[in-house]
Amino acid sequence: MKRLFYLKLITAGMMLLILGMTQARATSRTLTLPSYQVNPGGIVEVPLTLDNASGLAAVQVQINFDPELLEFLTVSTGPLGEAFALSHGAGDGFVQLTFVRADMLAGGAGRLAVLKFRSNSGAVANQFSDLAIADLSFSDSTGVIDLQQTEVLTTTNGQIVVSLQQNIDNADNGLPDWWEVQHGLDLFTANANLDTDKDGISNLMEYACGGNPRVSDAKERQVLLSRVVVNGKTYLGVGFYRRLGDSSLHYKLQESSDLGSWNDLDLTQQTLNVPQNIGDGTEFVNVFGTLQMAGPNSQSRGFLRIVVKRP
Repeated sequence: MKRLFYLKLITAGMMLLILGMTQARATSRTLTLPSYQVNPGGIVEVPLTLDNASGLAAVQVQINFDPELLEFLTVSTGPLGEAFALSHGAGDGFVQLTFVRADMLAGGAGRLAVLKFRSNSGAVANQFSDLAIADLSFSDSTGVIDLQQTEVLTTTNGQIVVSLQQNIDNADNGLPDWWEVQHGLDLFTANANLDTDKDGISNLMEYACGGNPRVSDAKERQVLLSRVVVNGKTYLGVGFYRRLGDSSLHYKLQESSDLGSWNDLDLTQQTLNVPQNIGDGTEFVNVFGTLQMAGPNSQSRGFLRIVVKRP
């Protein structure tokens, strides 16, 4: 598309009018579906994202998938999709989405929609279905759904792969999808460091300690301090709840004498007795430090903390 331009130059009583022509830069847009994992018989929510919605009044897209592996359940609007009215239809192995508004959108990017699928309960590990974007079209306010002649349109297709991993975190936001769904958290928000219930415990610690991010349960799941006697010597001890069944959680016991520098201790070596299985997917663990709290070699100060990480 060519665009005319002119430039006026005024110098020492003389005006020059320069006429010319330049190549207008074409608008580019990319519509994307990610590659996600799902357990056999599990439910997966897949976002459809658009990186540039400027000037759009309608979007139509068809997404194809393997109906032998996936069952389409429903679709909901994402933050960007809320600027449009969404309608959809589905058939054997495809779903069609139409986003419409009365006028052109000034701008925006992000999730247009979230598609929910259920995988076949008999699926095996590494079985997969492509998610293919087909019949894509965009429209401005004229209603002519064909901007492909004047714009650069790109699509990125995804896959749904069957996995036997039980704590899938598809959006890589620090928490497993099943736990976020169970407690009504947004799968696409970085929830791990948030404190949804404002009880002083982050969502990651709620998960790691078997807490509820929607209930103020700090008293029930907090780290408990104590003094313990081991081989006749007194040490600072702590008790904490530890989630079972998620090997991606890494618990560290750290000790300090000044709250400035912290040393890692061998958590297994510093564990007292056998952890108690609580029966709710967690166990209660008692550990102790190495700084003596009483006696001739006692320290004036000592501190312990539990650090939890989940890559």
